[in-house]
Amino acid sequence: MIYILAFIVLLGILVLAHELGHFLAAVYLGVKAEVFSLGFGKAIWKKKIGDTEYRLSIIPLGGYVKFYGDDKDNSPEEMRPYFFVSQKVWKRAVIVFAGPFCNFLLAAFVFCLVFFIGEPNVSTKLGYVEQNSVSWKAGLRSDDVIKKVNGVDVKTWVDLDKEISKNTSEVVLDVQRLDKKLELKVPVLDLIAKNRFGETEYRYQLQGVSPFKRSALVGVSNSKNTFASRAGIKTGDLIYKVDGKEINSWDELNQALSGKKGKLDILVKRAEKKGTKPEDIALTADMTGQDSLEALGLYPAELFISGFVSKDSPAAKAGMKEGDRIYSVNGSPVLSFQSLQQVVDLAGRNNSALKIVAEREGKLVDFNITPSLHDLKDDEIGQKEKRFLLGVETNFYPGPADQTKIIIRNPLKLIWAGIEKTLFWIWITIVGLVKLFTGSVSFKAVGGPLMIGKVAGDSLMLGMVYFFRILAVISINLGVINLFPVPVLDGGHLVMFSLEALRGKPLKERYMELAQQVGFYILIGLIVLSFYNDIIKFGSALLGIGGK
Repeated sequence: MIYILAFIVLLGILVLAHELGHFLAAVYLGVKAEVFSLGFGKAIWKKKIGDTEYRLSIIPLGGYVKFYGDDKDNSPEEMRPYFFVSQKVWKRAVIVFAGPFCNFLLAAFVFCLVFFIGEPNVSTKLGYVEQNSVSWKAGLRSDDVIKKVNGVDVKTWVDLDKEISKNTSEVVLDVQRLDKKLELKVPVLDLIAKNRFGETEYRYQLQGVSPFKRSALVGVSNSKNTFASRAGIKTGDLIYKVDGKEINSWDELNQALSGKKGKLDILVKRAEKKGTKPEDIALTADMTGQDSLEALGLYPAELFISGFVSKDSPAAKAGMKEGDRIYSVNGSPVLSFQSLQQVVDLAGRNNSALKIVAEREGKLVDFNITPSLHDLKDDEIGQKEKRFLLGVETNFYPGPADQTKIIIRNPLKLIWAGIEKTLFWIWITIVGLVKLFTGSVSFKAVGGPLMIGKVAGDSLMLGMVYFFRILAVISINLGVINLFPVPVLDGGHLVMFSLEALRGKPLKERYMELAQQVGFYILIGLIVLSFYNDIIKFGSALLGIGGK
């Protein structure tokens, strides 16, 4: 129910802003509207005020403004001076552009509201620093808060990442550690990463750090003589309670289990099959009093092989098996999947072999593997990329990250922050659409009403600020898409008005009708595509078809 409500509210606000833009600009420029409708189809409520009939219509997937003169046969002749088609080109262009422009104004206003309430962001507190990484050796530790990078204040992880990427050798970090203030020089490395479009890129980063704490998603040594295996814990279990105490991270799990004696009640979330919903499982563990998780047979799940990208992947061909725990690479212990990815990528770029040691049934097994370049595809959005891989898959689930709120109360700064954020998302949307039409991003990424409803519902359950942010971003998407030069969209009309202004007279009616037909079929094609993608992604949940 919350998804339906969120969808109707979000879409209603977006459509109202867009159509109100057209309507108010028309009224200001002396054009009269015959109908102002939210929704399509049969009217479930209507009321005439002045020359305009206001409607709520039964299909809540859009809206429209019908101007006098749009229906030539039924428009009163005395209204001709107020017809949209009777106006000068610049007036018509302003009226058409006002719709998308109001979507941008709405986004800027909503971003201002978000900043005023407080925009939640991932803070610069280090959730995890891998032992023996470059960052660890330079002095960084978990729970350190980075205040400055080379003298520049950083408040969010995005700020931190942006400032660090400007450097190619090392950075000077001002660090807050409990009640101490430290200044550390930390080398940066050119490492593999993901950009905001999900594409692989290389940029300078701190190695071995993450804003997220390591979660309590566990892997279990496949030796049968460990505490974990005797207790019934399985690789891929997320331990979330020990003796009634909530567990949110690997450190908390370590504190809850290490050195304990007697019986403990353990609750885990377990997905019996990949892609299925995790179920709660209650276990009773008879502790042996060991002083570390490793002694109990518990390791981070991200170190255990859960599958292979293909039967021909280098790891599969070398003889690695599901359930193997990756122990070391070239003599150095593997402590995270992130560091493994980085070592593998570097070896692939240098065409060098890796000596990998894995634990299998309590014994260490050696492998010599050269990473190979693989074609990868994200099945959700069809994203394609090439990466150097061993070809292994592991279980991964991020732990919590420290949050901070960006609050702006100065009116001038608040307005500028809203405008700046809107301009940023306009640019991101344009780049994303260009990538879509050039093939960098698959058309599987195109979503329809079901996707909008899911995103709206998910954000609303997180809180109103998250819902507002999604509202602003989708409003910008709507504004940008409407400005695309496709007939029947606002951008298509603006192209026609531009041609009319250049020619000094309107385009021939048959050309305009042909363009409208082409635009109509393009629009219908995109609608069908979005509905198809929605059904494939969400059909199993709604209709018992498609999905995974």
